[in-house]
Amino acid sequence: MTTVTLPTLLVLLALLSLAKAIGSGGWSVSCFRATALARMDPIQSVGKISAHSHIIVGSNGFSMDMKNEDALNAECTTCDVTVDRSNYWIPQLYNRNRTIQQRATNLTLFSNSRNGTYTALRSGARPLYRTDPLQFEFAPSIYYKFNTSHYCPGSCAKIRAFPPGFRMVAGNPAFSRAGQAAPETIQYKCVGNPQIGHLSFDDWSFYKKYKCPGGLRVEITFPQCWDGRNLKPVLVTLKNGKKAWYSHTRYSKGTTCPSTHPQKIMQVFYEFLFYTDDFWVGDQHPDLIWSTGDTTGFGLHGDFFSGWDVGVVSSLLRQFFNLSVHLTFFTTRQQLQEAIDTCDFTANHPYLGIYSCKPLAKHLVFNPSNTEYQSLLAMAKLQSCNIKAKVPNETVIGTIPRLLGTASKQDTRPRNLRLRGYEGV
Repeated sequence: MTTVTLPTLLVLLALLSLAKAIGSGGWSVSCFRATALARMDPIQSVGKISAHSHIIVGSNGFSMDMKNEDALNAECTTCDVTVDRSNYWIPQLYNRNRTIQQRATNLTLFSNSRNGTYTALRSGARPLYRTDPLQFEFAPSIYYKFNTSHYCPGSCAKIRAFPPGFRMVAGNPAFSRAGQAAPETIQYKCVGNPQIGHLSFDDWSFYKKYKCPGGLRVEITFPQCWDGRNLKPVLVTLKNGKKAWYSHTRYSKGTTCPSTHPQKIMQVFYEFLFYTDDFWVGDQHPDLIWSTGDTTGFGLHGDFFSGWDVGVVSSLLRQFFNLSVHLTFFTTRQQLQEAIDTCDFTANHPYLGIYSCKPLAKHLVFNPSNTEYQSLLAMAKLQSCNIKAKVPNETVIGTIPRLLGTASKQDTRPRNLRLRGYEGV
């Protein structure tokens, strides 16, 4: 039996950490533990229990009525960039369980009817693999993209850091068919199946045909255009006197933001992984349903509440866009040092990366410059980061007798449902 020493373990954790530079320009944050699994949503359901359960990661300042100061004054985060006190959340994914039987002829397993219970899929972890229900086996990743191919050259410097208190939503739980959301909003990938490869789908019908040995990866892309004024969706009065919810964010049209939302912001991108193969019964596929009651996959959505230090992000943006050398290799030490000092995340060079980016490197949990003791303290703080606010006293994980909230009465959402503040509504 191979023994893994503590120093080796810390090195492995550092290598596994996904807080890194990304090729399109930007960085990513990995969240190794959920902050909460609960019906809470300070964007759509302020001060009350939300309509469906969520997987919530990020700072322990999260609450039903979370405000900007709650995020900035949070004591810790479950993600690996300590200066990021943001929160990220998506609906909980469940399997509608079936009665399992065994064929007498060949002893294979099959199921012929739902038994009325639901089992929550653990994001990034196989069921029952760990005793801590908040622990992830494969950390969800949150990407912050400059999208240089979209905006550069010429307009990069116009991208702003998120202002204090900024929050937004991508997708809509009311959607149930193709074409309702912007095409880049929701994507599903079946990881580890060579028959599908790296193809993306805007629904999850493929899982009924194919197993995903590496998991079902859900991807959510947020809008990158902002109206420059509102920090969240606002209620407006239309010309006919009726009131409607106005979204403060929009997706770009090609390389241009619409005139109503001219301010460019960094594009936020989520990746969450679910091991659906554990719920195959013989040759019968899982029966997946989001906590919203959505069985199509089109109603997936994500929520973002920024808790970034504006100064840190502004420094990152400023250093990146002031870079005068944009090369994939460097012929002199001076060029290499300039790229390192200015956080050239687009450069394809073995010595460049998130650890070399001065504004961010000191805030990494798995910073190679840390001593073993410092790394242990940082990891212990991440693992013990628990939400301070009161969580609804109800069970939404494990195997439950019914879904709570909007999906409690039926397995699909009302088709005329229109929820406030979702992009495009």
